[in-house]
Amino acid sequence: MTQKDTLKKFTFPTQFPNACFSVTATMNNATGNEAINVREFTKDYFSAIGINGRGSWWDFHFTWIAIGY
Repeated sequence: MTQKDTLKKFTFPTQFPNACFSVTATMNNATGNEAINVREFTKDYFSAIGINGRGSWWDFHFTWIAIGY
């Protein structure tokens, strides 16, 4: 899964067009569990800053940092 695929999957821009986010998503393919924590900000833009892989290709820790002031 790429950064672009992840953004498309969660579709933040269409769901929250006027907000920014700090997002943490943990995905574990082995168990099929998916936990997503979303915090909304009163900003106009957001950016996917980085993806940190853990263990394997399907074990991720996604982090989005809100931008735009």
